[in-house]
Amino acid sequence: MAWARCRQGDVAGDRFYVVDEGEFEVLLRENGDTPVHRYEPGGSFGELALMHDCARAATVRCAAGGPGALWAVGRRAVRQLAMAAGRQTLSAA
Repeated sequence: MAWARCRQGDVAGDRFYVVDEGEFEVLLRENGDTPVHRYEPGGSFGELALMHDCARAATVRCAAGGPGALWAVGRRAVRQLAMAAGRQTLSAA
């Protein structure tokens, strides 16, 4: 099995991920080893567990056939970015 960045059910949802290189596949326990989605460069995941402080909804692993690279953004940085974006939206209105 390929290396998994997030595992379905993990409770440590403290980062948001952006795919820089390679492909990552999404797996759900009920579908076995069949991917239900693929992320390519520019794709992102991890927002649900981060925003709602809940367990990971799926397993995300590097797709077979090659390495991949991710950017990880912590909870605090995501909150600061969201607040800054909200302020810009309000000042533009």
